[in-house]
Amino acid sequence: MDDLISQFMEKTSIDEIYAEHIRKGAYLAQDRSAFDDLRDDALTLRPEERSALSMEDPKTGSKWNQPWILYALVGCCSLGAAVQGWDETAVNGAQLYYRHAFGIGDDDSDRQAGLVGLTAFGIFLGYVAGVAFRSVLDGDSNVCPRDGSEATLLRINCAKSVVNEPRILKVVQYSSPVFEDAGLEGQEPLLASMGFGLINFLFAIPAFYTIDTFGRRNLLLFTFPFMALFQLLTGLGFLLEGRGQLAMVMTGMYLFSVAYSPGEGPVPFLYSAESMPLYVRDVGMSMATALTWFFNFLLAVTFPSFQNAFGNTGAFGYYAAWCMVGWVLILLFVPETKDLTLEQLDARFSVSSRAYAKYAMRQCSYFVRHYVLRRSNVKRPTIQFPQEFEYGQQSSDQPRKISFEKDERILTSSSP
Repeated sequence: MDDLISQFMEKTSIDEIYAEHIRKGAYLAQDRSAFDDLRDDALTLRPEERSALSMEDPKTGSKWNQPWILYALVGCCSLGAAVQGWDETAVNGAQLYYRHAFGIGDDDSDRQAGLVGLTAFGIFLGYVAGVAFRSVLDGDSNVCPRDGSEATLLRINCAKSVVNEPRILKVVQYSSPVFEDAGLEGQEPLLASMGFGLINFLFAIPAFYTIDTFGRRNLLLFTFPFMALFQLLTGLGFLLEGRGQLAMVMTGMYLFSVAYSPGEGPVPFLYSAESMPLYVRDVGMSMATALTWFFNFLLAVTFPSFQNAFGNTGAFGYYAAWCMVGWVLILLFVPETKDLTLEQLDARFSVSSRAYAKYAMRQCSYFVRHYVLRRSNVKRPTIQFPQEFEYGQQSSDQPRKISFEKDERILTSSSP
C-alpha cells in the first residue's frame, strides 16, 4: 500500500505536506477500522479526525449532519430539476390549446398524430420561436380562438403565450389531454394535472429514507408491477362511460404517480452513477442522461400515434406491458448497491451479467417457495462476489460467499 501511495504522489506531483492525509485516506478507504488499533507504521488519527469519522459512521453519526455547502449544492441542482419540470409541464398544458390554434390534431390521421407528437417535444423550438417572433405584435393571448379564423402569426403568438402559462404544473407531458379525453373541460384538466404533480412530489419524499434502507433494487422491483397495474387501470377506464370513466382514469393516473415517485423517479439517476467507476463516471452519466432523453423523445413523439392507432386503452396497455418487461430486466440484471463503498461497488459489478441473472432466478424461485408456498426448509441462494482487495488483482484466495437476508450482506467463511 505504501508503495502505491508513493507512486500516486509522484505521478500526480502532490506536495509532500499532504502525504500524511493521503496515506490516512487511502487506508480508511480500504478499511473503516484501519485506525481502531495501534499501527506498526505509527500513523494515527487526531481527535478532530476521529470525531469527523464518527459523524460519517452509520452507527454513531447522522446522514443529515452534512456541511452547509453540500446542502447549498443540492439546492442549486434542484433548481435545474425544477426548470426541467417547468419545460415539461409547459408542453403538457399547451396540449389543450396549441392543437386547435395551429389547426392540427382535429382528425384521426397518422400525419396529424405525428405532428402533435413532434410539437409536444418542441420545447427547444419554443425558445427559438420566442426569439424569432419577438417583434410580432401581441394579439389577445387570453382567449385563443379555436375556429382558425385568426391570422397565422397571431395564432402562433397566441399558442406560444399559452405554452408559457401552465408552468406551475409538475406533471408528465400528456396528463392534461388524457384528463380532457376522460371528460374534464376548460381549466379542469390543468387542475387535475396539478393534483398529479402534487402527488408526485409528496410520494417522492419517502425515498429520502427508503432508498438507503429498503434498497434501490427492491424499490424498483416493488414499484414496477404497481406502475403496470395502474397504467392498465387507467387504460381500462376509457372503456367505461360518464363519471365512471372519469373516476377510474383519475384514480389510475394518481395511483401511477404514487408508485412512480419513490422508485422509478429517483432511483435510475442514482443507480447510473453508482454502476460506473469513478474514472468514467462523468462520461458515463452524460451518456446515461442522453439516453434517457432520447427515449423521452421517442415517448413524446409516438404517444399521439399510439392513441390514434390503438386508442387510450391500447396505448396505456402497451406501456403497462413495458413496465413488466422492465421488471424482468431489473430482476435479472440490476444488483443491489445500497450501503456499499466505492471498492465494493466495483467488486459488485465485476460479476458477469449471466452469473447474476442465474442467481436472480434462484432468488425468485426461493421467494415463491418460501413466502408463497410457505416452505420453511428452502435454502436461501448465494452468489460469489470478490472481496474489495481482490478486485483487479490476481489473488489465489477464494472469494467470500455472500447471502442476502433482509437485504443485508451476511458473510460466511465457507467456500463454493
